[in-house]
Amino acid sequence: MARVESGGLPREVREQYGVAIERDIASRSNLQEPGEVIDRFAYEYLVLLQGLQELITYARNISRRGQQTFLWVGEGTLTAVGQFVKAGWMRGFKVIATTLDTSICLPVKGVTVMACGAERFRHGRVRIPDLSAVAMVSVCSIQYSARPDLVVEEARRVLTSGGVFKMVVVPTADDPFADKEIGVWKEALRGSGFDFWPGVGGPNFAQLVAVKMPAEVTAETLILDDAKTMGAQIDFFRAQREPGY
Repeated sequence: MARVESGGLPREVREQYGVAIERDIASRSNLQEPGEVIDRFAYEYLVLLQGLQELITYARNISRRGQQTFLWVGEGTLTAVGQFVKAGWMRGFKVIATTLDTSICLPVKGVTVMACGAERFRHGRVRIPDLSAVAMVSVCSIQYSARPDLVVEEARRVLTSGGVFKMVVVPTADDPFADKEIGVWKEALRGSGFDFWPGVGGPNFAQLVAVKMPAEVTAETLILDDAKTMGAQIDFFRAQREPGY
């Protein structure tokens, strides 16, 4: 798997990388019960995703065909999504965010919140229309799915042609570089109609990008273009440590 070790990144990016990873490790080690929410800010997302702006630009271009849904999966309180919305990064999209518990979500204007846990069975599952999404993003959430093949099947259903899916995985005790985890998702994606690429990262996280074929761009191009500009993207959100909608 292609990686850029954290020591080779600019100092300011390494600092933000460290904050994001330490926060994630501390949050996961302090979990008291299954399903407890880990909250993150936009700058942490950009560190873990190794950038997102180029993917958003690409998604905006294909949204001109009429499909405009940008889907955030497993979003907890919507802190990061709210910051992206406030900064204008989601302008022009129909934004949908899924969470295990909608009662904990911050109010974010223009974002439709959907339950993806047990709550959905109490209120009835709302189905996202076929071929309606231009992008799906998941930060350290979808990796815990027991059925990656079904996640890929659902991504194929909701994404339009050329739609992109980007996910972040973090290591586990028996998978310190997340290689096994990435391998599971690569296997689920193989033969599914997606072009996919394991991304750049560090020893504590990794990304995977998949583009639904046919498309005018490769998954490798999307992930490498964002990695090149992620320092500037992180700087944009550096001071935004509080939601402040």
